[in-house]
Amino acid sequence: MLRGVFPVISTPFLPGGACDEASLSQLVGYAARAGAQGVVYPAIASEFATLTLDERHRMFDVVLSSAKSQGLKVIAGVSSNDAQVSAKLARAAQADGADALLLMAPKSAGATSDELVRFFAKSLDGITATPVILQNAPPPLGSALPVDAVLDVLSRVPNIRYVKEENLPCGQRITALIAGAPSSVLGVMGGAGGRFSVDEYL
Repeated sequence: MLRGVFPVISTPFLPGGACDEASLSQLVGYAARAGAQGVVYPAIASEFATLTLDERHRMFDVVLSSAKSQGLKVIAGVSSNDAQVSAKLARAAQADGADALLLMAPKSAGATSDELVRFFAKSLDGITATPVILQNAPPPLGSALPVDAVLDVLSRVPNIRYVKEENLPCGQRITALIAGAPSSVLGVMGGAGGRFSVDEYL
């Protein structure tokens, strides 16, 4: 079970534009000292869409090593506009020992349930033991999927065990997801930088 606070770690950069590995490790350390139960990397707040695949692999290794040395769980962000790229990232993160995978459907995945199921199934090809979190975020990077569409995907892609719901109204959407989710789903979490955590909790 994933419980507690899992902050998304931002990607720090050096003045020349290169990723700053030392500062990234320090950010993970700060999350540990602050009492987080785990960290997420790379996700929207990590600027994953601007990173090359090499940077994503290299910086994830930094996060994973630093987090595990401090007893934190690691959720690996594997989102991409290309399902094949997501699948490669997911298999690599699973092999590296990530505790869970975070996957978001981009606008290019389509809007119908069948299109979304195909995207998630292709992106998660080869993923067996590692639980998956369906991230439902607003545009421009996310698709702001309707609750009914998310529930349909959950019922048809059973290795998705959690939902990270970030669209407004968050509290009502989370309530509807919990009420309608199949038994394979272990939990629904909030996001959006924690701005609506009180509403989500109530």
